[in-house]
Formats: sequence, structure tokens, C-alpha cells
Amino acid sequence: MGKQGEKDAIFATSELVLNIKSRMQQMNPAQKKIAKFILENLDEVQGMPIGEMARRSQVSEATVSRFVKFLGCGSYRDFQTEMVKS
Repeated sequence: MGKQGEKDAIFATSELVLNIKSRMQQMNPAQKKIAKFILENLDEVQGMPIGEMARRSQVSEATVSRFVKFLGCGSYRDFQTEMVKS
């Protein structure tokens, strides 16, 4: 990855992290569990199946799906695409 790619990756991660952090106050307890898990495990979340994210966040897959839509992603796959960019 070149310098521009590294800068883009840092920006994408920062943008996603800032989005999550800025919306914490609006989240319900289940969403906060997911957000906390993501923020504490950014390196592991890339490519993680929705079932594993749900299990490790101690919520349902449907809750994870609603969470990523809450963040503005159309689907969990779209969320993963954003994570891979980061």
C-alpha cells in the first residue's frame, strides 16, 4: 500500500470511528455493546461474519444489522466494505 493508500485507510478508519463515537449518545444498550466491541477490536472486525460479531457483542444478528443501518450503511456487507477500506 502506498502512502496515499495508507492515508486513505487512516481517514476511512477515523471516519467510521468518529461516526460511531459521535452517535453513542443516541444508541440503545444493545447498540452500545456493538459499538464498544468494534472500537476495542478494530483490527479483528474486518471480514468478521455477522454471526461472530453478534456472538462476541452478545447481541442478535438482527441487532447488528440494525446497528450498521443506524450508522448509515445499507447492509452488513456495506459496513464490511467500509471496514476493509479502513
